[in-house]
Amino acid sequence: MSSGSTIPYHLRQNKAVERILFEEKLKILDSWVAEKSDTPIERYRYVGFGGPFLEDFKSIHRNLNITDMVSIESDENTLRRQQFNKPISCIKLLPEAVTSSEFIASDQFEKKTILWLDYVNTEYVSQLDDVKNAIEKMSEFDVLKVTLNAHVANLKDKGRPETLQQDRLEFFEEKIPNEYLPSHLDSEDFTAKNFHKVLLKTIHNAFSAGTANKANVEAVILSSFVYQDGQRMLTATCILLSSENKNDFSETSKLKDWEFYYGKNQEIYDISLPSLSVRERVEIERLLPRGGLEDVKKYLGYKVARGSSENDLLLKNFIDYHARYPWFGKISL
Repeated sequence: MSSGSTIPYHLRQNKAVERILFEEKLKILDSWVAEKSDTPIERYRYVGFGGPFLEDFKSIHRNLNITDMVSIESDENTLRRQQFNKPISCIKLLPEAVTSSEFIASDQFEKKTILWLDYVNTEYVSQLDDVKNAIEKMSEFDVLKVTLNAHVANLKDKGRPETLQQDRLEFFEEKIPNEYLPSHLDSEDFTAKNFHKVLLKTIHNAFSAGTANKANVEAVILSSFVYQDGQRMLTATCILLSSENKNDFSETSKLKDWEFYYGKNQEIYDISLPSLSVRERVEIERLLPRGGLEDVKKYLGYKVARGSSENDLLLKNFIDYHARYPWFGKISL
């Protein structure tokens, strides 16, 4: 398990947008959770993989006012960097490096918890075990978010282009335990276009395995996103609810009206965004909100991606998400 990424955090613009959506979702969820559990989101404990700069922690504290925060880190050197870079005092760094599996096994989850298991590599079996084991120990109204690497080219094949997708299918079926393995898979599922859908079914099975021994509690998926920052990544977030509260949630929670709510149509939203220069961004935003995709394409007169379909997707996403799109730039201190 690695909590870091080979891509510097400040270059992961799509992950930054996905984190903004995560915080947005928790803000919307807050009033309903506070009423039902008597615990507002700011009184939850947040647990996640901080990485060397603990950027997620700083943002979640700033935007959600959570002050009980625990960082899981498996690399000793990264832990030392965290100790040096720790941006706020309410982040708890563990005394020694531990894997997510070790943390889940030792922690009692006594307090309402938001847990983000943010994986980079493709060690799916241990990752799905983490999801299952965490769900088993978590309680109603706890929130679990998992990020998995959905880059299908990482699956092993036999180097034969004519059987590439079938080889990936066979490798996946051999690797994933039956309790997590989706049914009715075929080779067409193992393309760049479809593999993230397979992974979401696999995550859902891990959620179900974790609640199998919980009386009247299930994991309700709140959102699922796919994006690409170097490699394709999939995220899924769930909340644990009793059947009674699940029904009430679907009727009274403000989250049901959120445009990205998974329960509406069980859609995985692709939030991949284009890499734009400052001038490109400013000029496109001048056309919004009245201008649409065709207006932006006509104004630019060129593609921001290689293929026409990818170009349209990225530009459409920028139009839809530009308010959440981060600005990156150099500063002098």
